[in-house]
Amino acid sequence: MLTVRRALVTPLLLTFAVACSNSAPPASTDGGDGGGIVDTLSPDTTPPPDEISFETVDKGAGARLQQPFNEVIDNDADWQAFWTKLDNGARPAPSVDFNTHVVIGVGLGNRFSGGFAATVVAIGQPAGEQHLLVSYTETTPGAGCATTAAVTQPYHIVKVTKQSLPFRFKVSVKPDKPCAELPPLDACGKLSASISASLAKLNTCVEDSDCLLQGGDCPFGCYIPTHKDVQRSEIDALLKPWQDSSCRKCAYGCAAADKVACIGGRCEVIQPDLI
Repeated sequence: MLTVRRALVTPLLLTFAVACSNSAPPASTDGGDGGGIVDTLSPDTTPPPDEISFETVDKGAGARLQQPFNEVIDNDADWQAFWTKLDNGARPAPSVDFNTHVVIGVGLGNRFSGGFAATVVAIGQPAGEQHLLVSYTETTPGAGCATTAAVTQPYHIVKVTKQSLPFRFKVSVKPDKPCAELPPLDACGKLSASISASLAKLNTCVEDSDCLLQGGDCPFGCYIPTHKDVQRSEIDALLKPWQDSSCRKCAYGCAAADKVACIGGRCEVIQPDLI
C-alpha cells in the first residue's frame, strides 16, 4: 500500500512529492516536503518516456487551497479529507476505486485573476530512473486578456492505476495563453470581474499605516485590503449584487491574517492559510 507524501510550498517554488511503499516513514502532516527535492523544467522539455495513461477526475480554478500542492493519495479517507479542503463541501468527492487506482493532484495556489490553468500533461518513467515523473504545466493569460479579477486557485486532479514506483513532480510555465483561447466570461464572471475591479480602486496606499483589512467574501478573498479611509458600508454595497445573485456561492475557512503591507502602492495581505 502506498503512503501519502504531501508538499506545500510558497507559490514561487517548484515542487516535488513522492508516494512510497509500506517501508517508507509516515507521511508528513505538518506541511513539510517529506524529504523531497526541487526540480526545474523548461517549457520545451519533452514528456518522459514509457508513459502511463491517466484519467482526469476534476479540473478547475477554484481549489479553495491558497498554497501550491502536489498530492498522491491512495485511500478513501485521505481522499475525502483532501476533497473537503479542495471544494469546501460544495460537491461530493468523485468516486475512486483505491483497490486499483491512486489519485494525483497538482495545484498552483493563489493567482490573482482568471485565465490561469494547471494541466497534467504526462506521467511516465524516465529512462534509467526508478521513479515516475508527473509533468504538469502552468498556463498564464496573455497581456490584456479579459479575465475575472477574482482570486483563483487552478488545479488538476487525475487518477492512474496503482504503481510500484514513487512519484516525482515537475512543473513548467507555458507561454501566455492567447486571449482567443480563454473562454468568454458568463454573466457571473462579468459580475465578479466588475466587483473585483471596483474593489481594486479602493486599494491604494503610500505606507503600511494607510492599509486596512476588511472582511472578505468568497470568491473575492478571505480579506479585502483597502485604504484605511474606506468605510465598511462601501464594501458591503459592492458585494451586495453578488450576494443577491444566483451565481454559485462558495465559502472560505480562513486563519487570521498576520498583517497587511503597502507594496507598490497597493495594500497586500500577508496571506493566511485555509484551514
